[in-house]
Amino acid sequence: MVDVVMHSAMFSTMIYKFGNFNLDTARQELTVSGELIEVEPMALDLLQYLIGHSDRLVTKEELFDVLW
Repeated sequence: MVDVVMHSAMFSTMIYKFGNFNLDTARQELTVSGELIEVEPMALDLLQYLIGHSDRLVTKEELFDVLW
């Protein structure tokens, strides 16, 4: 389950919480238990897209069209 902890349309900020993880879309940061995890920008984009579409199946073709 993914929860949106904070959303601000004015600053295009979303913070997603899942388990011990937090994904801050404005800062492009992923943390686990408060500790910053180094993640490549493309991996963060992929994670953000999958979380944002977690209500449905995302195909490989869609990922390639959107992210690459």
